[in-house]
Amino acid sequence: MRRLWDSGIFDLFVPGLSEGVIYKYELKAKGGLTYLKADPYAAASELRPDTASVVADLEHYAWKDQKWMEARKETRLSGAPVSVYEVHLGTWMKKESEGQEKEGAKNACLNYRDLALKLAAYVKKMGYTHVELLPVMEYPEDRAFADAFLALQTEETIWGMTEFLNDLVFRIPAVRQAELHSENGGTHYMYYWTKESDIEHYGACHAVELSYVFNNLDDTIFTGKPADASLAETVQEMWVKFAQTGDPSAGEYIWEKYDAKSRQTMFLGDEIRLVSDPLPQQRILIEPLLKYRINGYYKSTDYALIYLRNRILRTFLILLGINAVVYLVYRLRRKKKR
Repeated sequence: MRRLWDSGIFDLFVPGLSEGVIYKYELKAKGGLTYLKADPYAAASELRPDTASVVADLEHYAWKDQKWMEARKETRLSGAPVSVYEVHLGTWMKKESEGQEKEGAKNACLNYRDLALKLAAYVKKMGYTHVELLPVMEYPEDRAFADAFLALQTEETIWGMTEFLNDLVFRIPAVRQAELHSENGGTHYMYYWTKESDIEHYGACHAVELSYVFNNLDDTIFTGKPADASLAETVQEMWVKFAQTGDPSAGEYIWEKYDAKSRQTMFLGDEIRLVSDPLPQQRILIEPLLKYRINGYYKSTDYALIYLRNRILRTFLILLGINAVVYLVYRLRRKKKR
């Protein structure tokens, strides 16, 4: 690829491509990391869950805004009032909202011809002078996944959104990493904390289990009150068993390994029990959104292996260097004594 001066933009000409061919860019970073990325300037893309860019022919489009372009040259904007309406065309209005649904097209986006008429009428009515379009490149519409997830929640809207973000940022990334670990020969145990904090609105929040794991029963910064001693004792026994034997099963509680087939997860709270694939509907809806990598990279563990290899090699070289320096100082001191 060629770099276009210092613009940060690269271009590439590939002869013989036909309309409809899919493609991605392969980016090679330091340390042997390789990433496949969609084209941010693509004119079209695949529909979810696929994310490749698609070759599209735009040469046949005839622009018809010559009059407006000429009039713009004569307009002095420096002394005129400006009121800008920022809009994302893909979600601003859907066909369903106008009763235009067709079979298989529920919640489909309006086309540009329909949008032009409706958007122009709206901004004129509201008194805007300009429209700023958020990126208009085609991309998969993932809002439906989020809407379906929120529809499963029974709490008020704000708490439903909290559950959505919790699954998107924490739970499902952890599930995906557990799957990859087990698929690559690792042993993984998954737990789901259900013991809620006594602090209003905290629920079974992130870090609330720390008092139980580390026996800080009177540390109430997350729990709101002294931790349940019985639950803490069981949790600590499980953690110690795992450290000693690699298996957290303790007493009457048999903790099975996690894998993508059984998805055995230990619920820890007022009731301790092993559950197969907890909250499966929520997981299925969030998984397609992991491609945005809000909390890491889930497609492959190769990057982690390379990272660990490099870290181990770097640590070894540092220790080797320290030993060499210590040995050199030792030799010099002995030489002086002689």
